[in-house]
Amino acid sequence: MKSIDSTEILIADRFPLLEELDLSYGYPFYKHRTKFPSIVVETISLQLFKLRKVNLSFYDYINDKLLFHLFKNCKLLEEANFSRCRQLTNAGIASALLERPTLKSLSFHILQDWAMLSAFTRNCPSLSEIRVQHGPRVNNVENINSFVFLTLEVLNLTNTSVDDNTLHVISKCCCGLLQLILANCRNVTERGVKHVVENCTQLKVINLNHCFKVDAEVAALILHSRPSLIKIIAPPRNMHK
Repeated sequence: MKSIDSTEILIADRFPLLEELDLSYGYPFYKHRTKFPSIVVETISLQLFKLRKVNLSFYDYINDKLLFHLFKNCKLLEEANFSRCRQLTNAGIASALLERPTLKSLSFHILQDWAMLSAFTRNCPSLSEIRVQHGPRVNNVENINSFVFLTLEVLNLTNTSVDDNTLHVISKCCCGLLQLILANCRNVTERGVKHVVENCTQLKVINLNHCFKVDAEVAALILHSRPSLIKIIAPPRNMHK
């Protein structure tokens, strides 16, 4: 049986014109006694020069140094998924984004501070879609002016602990959002939905699936006031009562 790193290096060697690479759900390298971090990432970034999309989700040993190396060398990269890569820090991501101005979509494990979204979009102006697995609540909305994410169009916060105050902040600083995914965000109520509808005037898609604290009938009335919406995934009816 080939080790995981030799298989992935073989892919890079045999398919140098590869544009999309999905290596998600990788096995921990220590189980295979491989040198994945130092060998495979370098091979991918140096040999797959046409790479546009890469998925390394669940490779939890990807760190800031390897991310920087990947972003610096994959000059055509547009989409990157590092979900459940727990060693990545927000500061490391922000630094790496300076090396990859072509990136449009980014998925990662945890947002340590909402202000970091501003750093991400500032360092990479083309970044229009962000998905995060865990994000903090925002308790103070008075510092709203410190958050500016003008280019952000798609924000996926599925399964996060965002609440109405957080949505107030997001709707103010991401007023250009086209899609907001709030599936299974169980701290959100119709008050938070109202903030989004009032401030995100270009919103086209909103997903409230499994938002059990959102009253479906009230939400329907609120959403009706945003004519730009073309797709609504509604919350469950009366499940919160």
